[in-house]
Amino acid sequence: MSCLRLCVLLLVLCLAAPAGAAEWFVALDGNDESGDGSRERPYRTVGRVLSTSNGVVNPGDTVTLRGSGEGRYEECQLRLRMPLTLRAAPGERVHVHCDPATPDSSVVQIDPTASGSKVIGLELSGAQYYGVFLQSWWEREGNASAEGASDVLLEDLPPRVRRMCCLRTCTSTTPAATASS
Repeated sequence: MSCLRLCVLLLVLCLAAPAGAAEWFVALDGNDESGDGSRERPYRTVGRVLSTSNGVVNPGDTVTLRGSGEGRYEECQLRLRMPLTLRAAPGERVHVHCDPATPDSSVVQIDPTASGSKVIGLELSGAQYYGVFLQSWWEREGNASAEGASDVLLEDLPPRVRRMCCLRTCTSTTPAATASS
């Protein structure tokens, strides 16, 4: 094979390869308007990154929350609609709190389409119902199925969070639990 053919083949293979997963950063001192999700210019809210109307995340991406001492994110219904990793920055303490007075609330909701997601190292508190809610479509109008979020990794969650991680039945209470419906 000639050198030119080999170069063209390598170029085609490189262009055809899928782009790598991105990492998006969120920090309490970030900004949803002027941030770009980089480590240097993070977003302020997790909801900004996860919202389907913003088009920020893609399947396989990582959303890294930066901690800052005793501060905490005041957010509810952090809804994963595609396989993602939602994690605390390595070595940092990150707390996400959902006001328990928020009706029908969970801190994190993982849809069946987000099967394979990971939630790592976050302290979750509050919410009316769950810390982590693994959604199923069994009640969906007109198109009910027994499909539910599965192959979800819940890792390095504080003990009180592990007690909050329930569906209609509770999942494992081990420190690194793989929960599935």
